[in-house]
Amino acid sequence: RMVVCPPFNAKQLLRVHSAMARLQYYMQYQQQPKIYRQGANQAFEWGVGSAILLSIDNPNHFHKIGLIKNIDDDYKVGINILMKRALETVVYLPYALTLNNWRSDVFENQTKFENWNCYWWRLRLNNQGIKPPILRSDKDFDSGTISDIVEPKSIIKRFIGIILQFQFHRALCIKAKKYNPKDEKTLPLHMCDISDSKEAGEALKKMMSFGRSQVWRMTLKNLTGSNVLDPTALREYFKPLEDWLRDENLKNDEYIGWEIHETFCKKHKEEIILEQDHKHVHLHLYSDTCDEFKSLDNISKSTEQEINQLLEKLLKWKN
Repeated sequence: RMVVCPPFNAKQLLRVHSAMARLQYYMQYQQQPKIYRQGANQAFEWGVGSAILLSIDNPNHFHKIGLIKNIDDDYKVGINILMKRALETVVYLPYALTLNNWRSDVFENQTKFENWNCYWWRLRLNNQGIKPPILRSDKDFDSGTISDIVEPKSIIKRFIGIILQFQFHRALCIKAKKYNPKDEKTLPLHMCDISDSKEAGEALKKMMSFGRSQVWRMTLKNLTGSNVLDPTALREYFKPLEDWLRDENLKNDEYIGWEIHETFCKKHKEEIILEQDHKHVHLHLYSDTCDEFKSLDNISKSTEQEINQLLEKLLKWKN
């Protein structure tokens, strides 16, 4: 049972739908033995709750339930919707990569104490194109101001959850026959609404009912037909935005990317020029306190390589 009286607005509408999706997940695996009454892994719950939002936060759905009278097919409206969603999801991916890499390297003593702050800004520049507004030094501790760094929570859970969010959404849209990646005449993936599809509902219900009774890869395959994390669904979802950005950048002759070789952090008054490693994109799968992320079947080397390949594909967006 969920009792809540939020104000009536779009944000709360989405929040309630996400919470209800997670409650359904709990209800579907309740017949499992107690030890298996959990999501397939910690990212699945996040992915399911967020995948539902892709159908709810949709002009077609709002029109269907009477919240808007007319559907505006204006191309710019669609681009604005995608831009908003990209800022909520895609932008988080390199941020999560930076947080996780810095924290795991510190815990594993891969970087010295006196290098902590400069290493932090090197990762932020390499992965996000962000540098400090003023010169920093080893006397500062900028990463310590971020709650995701200092609190014992799994950063990588949401990272993988975002990938699963779009992977689930694509699979459900295909099962609902609302999207066909091979048919250019079909509605784009970001306009798909599965809320009235029994086929999609049954497929999602079956996946959730497994709980943690089997390896998470098997549960993933049951819904999507693949047992690997796949970022192509995310790329398909945002393809109209990616095409628009490419055209706009070419039209305006925008410089894509950022310069790496410059001084922005000092150590003991001696300037250090931090250089980008163009070849190595690594993700340390550090198990947080209480074995927090060992639920991913003690993430195997093959899984680590898989996620690294995923990151390399995603980071190509800045090129």
